[in-house]
Amino acid sequence: MQRLTEEKGDSEAPEAATAPLPPPNEDHVSLLNRVVFGWANPLITLALSRPLSQADLCSLPRCDRVAPLHESLTKGWSPPASSAWLVLALARSLCGPLLASGACRLTGDMLALVFPLLLRRIITYLEDPSASALHGVAYSAALACTAVASAFVQQWYMFIAFRMGARVRCLVDESVYRKALRLSNTVRVRAPAGEIVNIQAIDAEKIAQFFVFSNHLWSTPLLTLLAVLLIVRLAGPFALFGCCAMVALIPLQVGMSRLQSRIQKRLMSLKDERAKRLAEIFHSIRALKMFCWTQHYFDQVNQIRASELTALRSSLIFQATTAFLWGGAPVVVSVVTFLCYTASGGTLTPAVAFPTLCLINTLRVPLNIMPMVVSTMVDARVSLRRWHRFLLAEEIAAPPQERDSELAATAPQVPAVCRDDGDAAVEFDDASCTWEPAADGDATLRHLNLRIPAGALVAVVGPVGSGKSTLLAAILGEVPCVGGRVRVRGRTAYVAQQAWIQNETLKENIVFGAASASGEDDAAVDEAKYCAVVEACDLGRDLELLPQGEQTEIGEKGVNLSGGQKQRVALARAAYQDCDIYLLDDPLSAVDPHVGTLLFDRCIAGVLAGRTRIVVTHQLQYLPRFDFVIVLANGAVSEAGPYAQLMAAGLDFAALVSAHDAQAAGVSAGEPQQRGDVVVAVSSVSSPAFISPSSSPPGGQKGIIAPETKSIGSVGWAVYREYVAACGGIPVFVLLVVLFASDSGSRLFSDFWLAMWSSYRFPNRASLFYLGIYMAACTCCLLFKYGHDVIAGLMGLSTARAMHRRMLESVLRSPLGFFDATPVGRLLNRFTKDVNSVDVQLPQSIAHLLSMSFALASILVAISLATPFFLVVFLPFAAVYLYVRRLFIGASRDLNRLDSMNKSPIFTSLEDTFEGMSTIRAFGPTCVASFLRKNTAKIEESLRSSQMQNAATRWLGLRLDLMSAFVMTVATALAIMQSGVNTGLAALSITYSANTAGIFNWFVRTSSDVETQFVSAERVVEYMRLAPAPGEDPAQPLPEPREDWPPVGGIDVKQLTVCYREGLDPVLHDVSFSVHPGEKFGVCGRTGAGKSTLALVLLRLVEPSSESSVEIDGIDIRSVPATMLRSRLSIIPQDPVLFAGSLRSNLDPWGTHADSELEGALKSCGLTDHLPPCTPEQGGLLSLAVQERGGNLSMGQRQLICLARAVLCRAKILIMDEATAAVDYALDAAIQETIRREFSGVTVVTIAHRLSTLLDYDRVAVLERGRLAELDAPAVLLRRPDSLFAALASVSRVQEDR
Repeated sequence: MQRLTEEKGDSEAPEAATAPLPPPNEDHVSLLNRVVFGWANPLITLALSRPLSQADLCSLPRCDRVAPLHESLTKGWSPPASSAWLVLALARSLCGPLLASGACRLTGDMLALVFPLLLRRIITYLEDPSASALHGVAYSAALACTAVASAFVQQWYMFIAFRMGARVRCLVDESVYRKALRLSNTVRVRAPAGEIVNIQAIDAEKIAQFFVFSNHLWSTPLLTLLAVLLIVRLAGPFALFGCCAMVALIPLQVGMSRLQSRIQKRLMSLKDERAKRLAEIFHSIRALKMFCWTQHYFDQVNQIRASELTALRSSLIFQATTAFLWGGAPVVVSVVTFLCYTASGGTLTPAVAFPTLCLINTLRVPLNIMPMVVSTMVDARVSLRRWHRFLLAEEIAAPPQERDSELAATAPQVPAVCRDDGDAAVEFDDASCTWEPAADGDATLRHLNLRIPAGALVAVVGPVGSGKSTLLAAILGEVPCVGGRVRVRGRTAYVAQQAWIQNETLKENIVFGAASASGEDDAAVDEAKYCAVVEACDLGRDLELLPQGEQTEIGEKGVNLSGGQKQRVALARAAYQDCDIYLLDDPLSAVDPHVGTLLFDRCIAGVLAGRTRIVVTHQLQYLPRFDFVIVLANGAVSEAGPYAQLMAAGLDFAALVSAHDAQAAGVSAGEPQQRGDVVVAVSSVSSPAFISPSSSPPGGQKGIIAPETKSIGSVGWAVYREYVAACGGIPVFVLLVVLFASDSGSRLFSDFWLAMWSSYRFPNRASLFYLGIYMAACTCCLLFKYGHDVIAGLMGLSTARAMHRRMLESVLRSPLGFFDATPVGRLLNRFTKDVNSVDVQLPQSIAHLLSMSFALASILVAISLATPFFLVVFLPFAAVYLYVRRLFIGASRDLNRLDSMNKSPIFTSLEDTFEGMSTIRAFGPTCVASFLRKNTAKIEESLRSSQMQNAATRWLGLRLDLMSAFVMTVATALAIMQSGVNTGLAALSITYSANTAGIFNWFVRTSSDVETQFVSAERVVEYMRLAPAPGEDPAQPLPEPREDWPPVGGIDVKQLTVCYREGLDPVLHDVSFSVHPGEKFGVCGRTGAGKSTLALVLLRLVEPSSESSVEIDGIDIRSVPATMLRSRLSIIPQDPVLFAGSLRSNLDPWGTHADSELEGALKSCGLTDHLPPCTPEQGGLLSLAVQERGGNLSMGQRQLICLARAVLCRAKILIMDEATAAVDYALDAAIQETIRREFSGVTVVTIAHRLSTLLDYDRVAVLERGRLAELDAPAVLLRRPDSLFAALASVSRVQEDR
């Protein structure tokens, strides 16, 4: 029975407390234990008593540490050296293992050639009745010694080779992460995180596989040459004709390899595209569900997947053809050799036939492996070039201490700001900066001349798209300087406009990278400073409300924090750092005026006083308190100077302030009046605040991120049933089994017929009779082999198509809570590594298992034909085999699961780092080094599990090989001792017994591999069975409303009670109100009051209690399919989400609107004045390229595009969640005018903390601690002295007469 447990990182299982100490690594064991892999015994026996955890694994030996390995690689290769030099650098860093594995490979091949010579001696002995029995005993002993020596050599070769492969994989992972931290922004746009994850998940594995099998590139030709020489010695020079046929296949193989290389490039490109699109979907899943776009992106991914599987099918057919050609080579050699031998007058005897056949079979194994080696080499060549191309990608400029351009400063001078007698902290000297390569005149920032002295408080203001955020990025060195010079003196700290929050505890997010050189983070925390920063950023009350206070785990992207909380945590993180220059990008837009004033007084002008502070802001009420103000317009400085001076000039700045005053009516930067502890804070629709003390996760879970589920015990039968059903059902699988059985049967018959031929069992028949039947059997064998290879590949494709589609469909239908608790890296691990295993590795493992199963049956039949007594001896050995397999399979399965789980944190780390790259780099080398240490630790945790899996596999292989050597010795002894045995059958028995070691070993390993590979299928099936969100379950379809629903847009909320999880206190409690059709309805309240929850309920992203009722135009929203409900509503979220593509695809992904409608929507929202111009030759404005998540557009521009979406939707209900928080007051006023004009007659529900936005609304609801505290017209509420809304308005100094 399969059970489930949860395990995260290297946390211990419950039994770990009483478990024995983990086994010592090989550095601390005796030589004998090391030679026989005895140091793996404790782990393998422990797996019998309980599931293994990461804590059970032994530590890495010194030779496997990642840092020294990477240092060795970088010493041997540095840009811009070619990919060939990169391979040489890898080889030099792995010089010891390469030489050791090569020596083992050479020794093993020499021992393989000894067996045919001993077999010839034994057959000669059997044919000579007068030979001494001592000779037979000596030959058997020599055969046994050869088998034992071969067992040790082969297993140590495999151990060293696979260890070397694991090191290569870790080196690729480490180098990719280090390079990612240095990528320029231009490259980051072209190579998003999903594509880079593919290098770690797939390319690293393919490069590693090449090094595992690299010795075959020289050992196979050498073994082939020596075997051919021995064949010639046995069968005469005519055997060379057979070998020539094999040589003739080489040019054909070269041509096919080139074709396969092109197919592989195409395949990897499609894998990158799919991973990129999936990463974008998972990052933006909330927006996709809100806009009801999941089906569109589901179809996009499936189209990419269909192209990927088409390329994979071509690759599999090429591989099957290559295997057919190489596998047919030994058959052709044997047929031609025996034909020429008999045609030249030779008499085919067992002493000639079976040593020759044994030599040909010796060639069969490396030649059968050769197609895989060639395929691996082709794949590795493609992957190596991709890795090399990534390592050569453009890097960000040197740390922003001083950056110069060779271009001459020819532009006219503009007034410089803040000139003083001392050194400037920041200086722009005729600097032009741009995100994309462009001419100086087309730069985002053009000819800036600024001088900001140390310790100054400087504001940067300007309209949307004027270049404010780009200015900060230029100071950080994130934007290349294409003209002039930028100088920065001092360490920088940065707060991004969209706060970047890690999946760490709240305290770790604040102290962020404050690690000592030793990496001991806790030792480096300054508690007094930490407490001061927490107080300055107004986080004290939040710490009291969070379940575990400062130790509360924050979900990925701060999913369990509100927008205001995330911004304050980001500000606290910057304030905690001891830096000289603080760059703050609109840090006050996500908080209410009261909290904004506290942040300005206590943090920006308090804790950070005396430091250089450059603040981008739309909160113009604070400007009188700044030392200097910089006004940007169209990427240039239009005005700069002290506030009073700019106001007196009466230019653009004065007009901007006047627009603000008209909109905000005198918002003051002084200490506001307040009523008690009333605070307004925004909670984004996309980021509900789970900050009540009762919101701790159920079941004792310590954080918001759910531990990754790890199955225990055997893979459940349900997984096998799912797989067989996906591959076409029982008939297809039966056909595959029949083809494998026919392949093995025809091969056994051909060898049996050779025994008959060499014994001339039918003396009246000519040699052509024997030869004809032998050729027919060999031909059937080849055809059956080609057939089962193709069928296995196509069966795997069918399964891959069905399982990927169902998994993606299941994931996209999951509730938001699933995505909140599941990191994107974990999802990408399932859709890249696990899917790749199901696509390719699992079908290959099943094919190998079937092949080994029938090969094992063939061995038993062949030996039993000559010595039936062998079956009696074999039964106890079979029991021992099964016992050893049982010992191994549990450990192997658990180690494979741990290995799969340990890769997820590596991908998650890259995704998280990629998201916050600018922030990480802004905090300097110490912070970057801290992230590097953490990533290296995750890679080494993954290496621990893979190396232990390698050791356990070699532990099994050595013991099976030693037992197989004993079985071969017994079979040989029985053939020698049994009187009257047919010499041909005896030779057949001994020849097949020689394969026992390899076949039994591979049988147990492949049976284990199938189950461990089914772990990937099990993980895919787990995600295929995710519980769908309410209203999205296809098994429980709901009736669709009429086409014109909702006709008027009335909303009735009755006794609304909402809990995020069962057993928790309600977030909303017994809330009842009605929104009239066409009414403008505002919602405000303090942090955690439930504002966002209300919006989530309306979109049915959160389910209310069964007693609650939410009706839209008389229809309960729970009776309507969730996707249908969302398609009939419009929403403008606080976090504007855009997708890679064009502006047209972001406005209308379904293509249902004409271009004129799209252009009209853009014009109505004023976007034509705020977006970069596009000429008709470029396709016009609608063809404007949008980077992933709108990276090439400002926050305000993205917000306007979301508004244009709502205009196009023309729904009867519009939900706005802080839609104007990131724009200036003039644009806010324009947006409100657009809403009044375009949404006349539409019901508008607005969540806002710019209370001036709500003053002309029909009614306002004030939520307090999850309950409806007030509901009335704004004017009425303002007249009540005890009104919460009046208190909030007084904080903002909003005048009633507005």
